[in-house]
Amino acid sequence: MTARGAEALIADLERANCLECGQVRSLIAAYREAVARLGECEAARETGDRAIARNAELEAKLAAANERLENNHFFGERDGEMVRIDCEPGSIPDGIEARDETIKLQDARIKRLEAKLAMQAEAGERTREALASLISEIEDIGEHGADYKDFWSICRAIGVGKEALAALAPAQPAETENGK
Repeated sequence: MTARGAEALIADLERANCLECGQVRSLIAAYREAVARLGECEAARETGDRAIARNAELEAKLAAANERLENNHFFGERDGEMVRIDCEPGSIPDGIEARDETIKLQDARIKRLEAKLAMQAEAGERTREALASLISEIEDIGEHGADYKDFWSICRAIGVGKEALAALAPAQPAETENGK
């Protein structure tokens, strides 16, 4: 029997002016049951109130943490002025995500530069081979005494070719004073 049932029973007994022993016992049992349930309800209400208070406390801490981390707002331009724009926490990239994205972009750029460097090295090697071949042919012409009217231009071409080869050669480490 519930508390309302106990109240109804008590009201019925008062109207009937009949308080027999069995009815009194039934009334007392119903009252005790109602009181017990009322106690359970009171305890549940107190537990619920504590849970609501703790939840509010945790939400306040979370809001403070989001504010401190600056992941609940960003700054943008409105009407020519920089203003704070609030947003859902976590909806903008944090510093770690931004760093990771920067690293990915840098890695991609490094790969492109390495590919470009490899192409330039290959082109330099082909140029070096072509110049060496040209110098060899010009030197052969000079050694066999070819009949050229302007031998000076051939000698100049050899000098330019040798300079170009020297410029394309990999840099040699400079010697120190003690020769090491």
